[in-house]
Amino acid sequence: MKPAATLILVLLISGCGVTNQSLPKPSMSQSEVHSSTPARTVTNPITGKPVILPRNVAVASASRVSSIAGETTFVPRSLSFTSSAVGWAWGPSPSALKSGIGPGVLSKTDNYGNSWKQVATAGINVSTQGSDNNYEYANGVRFVDAKLGFLFGSAFYVTTDGGSSWDKVSSPGTIYDIEAGGGRILALINNCGISVSCGTASLYQISNDGQLIQKVSSSPVFSWQAQLLIRGPYTLVFTPPTIAGGGPYKIWRLLSGRSWKSIYTPCEFSGSLTAALAAWSESGLALVCGSPPGSGEQIKTAYSSSDAGKTWSKGKVIGSLNGYVTSLAAANSNTWILGQDRGDILATHDGGKTWIDLPIAGRGGGTGQGWGSVGFVDPSQAFAVPYTVKGSYLAFSSDGAQNWTMVNFPNGGTIDSKK
Repeated sequence: MKPAATLILVLLISGCGVTNQSLPKPSMSQSEVHSSTPARTVTNPITGKPVILPRNVAVASASRVSSIAGETTFVPRSLSFTSSAVGWAWGPSPSALKSGIGPGVLSKTDNYGNSWKQVATAGINVSTQGSDNNYEYANGVRFVDAKLGFLFGSAFYVTTDGGSSWDKVSSPGTIYDIEAGGGRILALINNCGISVSCGTASLYQISNDGQLIQKVSSSPVFSWQAQLLIRGPYTLVFTPPTIAGGGPYKIWRLLSGRSWKSIYTPCEFSGSLTAALAAWSESGLALVCGSPPGSGEQIKTAYSSSDAGKTWSKGKVIGSLNGYVTSLAAANSNTWILGQDRGDILATHDGGKTWIDLPIAGRGGGTGQGWGSVGFVDPSQAFAVPYTVKGSYLAFSSDGAQNWTMVNFPNGGTIDSKK
């Protein structure tokens, strides 16, 4: 960590905040390093039910939610940083893990993750049993700045005072991801509302106060498992096919906020999520393609592009077969980190040519274990969010993913120092 130094969720340096209530206009000056993790399904070892990680969300009608104390322990599932020092972690409490749905816990750090303090979120639940239309819940967190933040799941909550109070705001459908950057706030939202999941999503824009959500003009139809990335003035959506039978992943690029352009990638979709994309600049992309997963193993190949995906340079097949691709983050053209289900974190410092296995205290491996989200807060500070219900921790690096430190949460999302 920094002075004493992603999940990701996503994750992530957010865009600059603005105060007017109209929909924000794109800014050419914003530059951020982050990763986005596609929605993904695993099994809760306690309930035996499917879990959608790290994003699964929707919304309801407007009402005020006051702050009261939360529960005493939690498992961080989603992470959001607005600067190198300031970040928020969100996840289920023990009762949510046992029952499948229950109170969530929000925790905040203002010293690079060295210590965390719980932020009350009265009445906001987390689901660990997958999509259940009978309940309202939020499985993801995203803060735009120190004041404006969102908790999103089968309900959508907005704070404009740093978490002291929350509004429940109406949304056109389940929100799968929210990203901020370039002076705008964007979301991938289910095309069939809240009560039904049709497997597809479209891009929406959220107003600067979080109270208004409008569909982006001419938005293509994406898979609900798509990744959303913002780089400067550009928006990228990395999506598997939306029709049965498989096919190549595609990158949709929104140009100047008005027109869309699509590019096919080397990755093939075969029914299971098998690829992850990251961007280190407006034109620099990192990509990892995986074969159909099975028995805890997957063949993984890295690619890089310096022209926004028009052409790709193929790296070597990643040496470790263990684990399935979950998320990818890139600090620059050389340093990337790959999160894996049923596997450890992998890192490369030569643009995907060679990879290093980072076991991080043996947390990876085994059914229901692994890393659901990885990201860079800045080129040196990286984070990893576990994808498990068997531990309450996060992992951080302050030296460009060379060395990592575990952060444990023994009591209520409040800790004094790293373990």
